[in-house]
Amino acid sequence: MRLELVAIEVHLGDELGELQTAIAQALLAYGEPLRWAVTRVEGDSRSNPYGNRQLAHVEAVVIVPS
Repeated sequence: MRLELVAIEVHLGDELGELQTAIAQALLAYGEPLRWAVTRVEGDSRSNPYGNRQLAHVEAVVIVPS
């Protein structure tokens, strides 16, 4: 196994409680998440009356099987 640094972007939904699940699911495509952090959030939900358009930038360390 090896460790790999991954940077991804995840769209924020209307429920922030779903954010952790969305990030974990997105990271599984790269390996098993060991640690992750939201490093930046872009966008403004007030500018879109039809929903949240914010984007979370996430950096993570994942375990990649050999």
